[in-house]
Amino acid sequence: MDNDILQEFLAESRELLGQAQDQLLRLEGTPGDPDVLSAIFRAFHTLKGGAGFLEAQNMVDWCHHLEDLLDKLRSGKLRADSGMIDAILRGTDVVQGML
Repeated sequence: MDNDILQEFLAESRELLGQAQDQLLRLEGTPGDPDVLSAIFRAFHTLKGGAGFLEAQNMVDWCHHLEDLLDKLRSGKLRADSGMIDAILRGTDVVQGML
């Protein structure tokens, strides 16, 4: 694996995770906000794609599960309450640890 590609992925991934965490905290004040939910979903979708390119299957799997959860929040099948937001934040911590 090219070290430059890996370093770029790590930098971008940390930035995306930071943005997702900021949006999750914003979501606490505006549960169900479609723009915020979409921004968080896109962050995990992008992370999943980069991890897939690098064949980091564990990260792909975690991001995919978080995407599924966020998709259910976006569709209204689940509600973004404080417990759900805390769970997603813990998921971001797991992904951060993988980085």
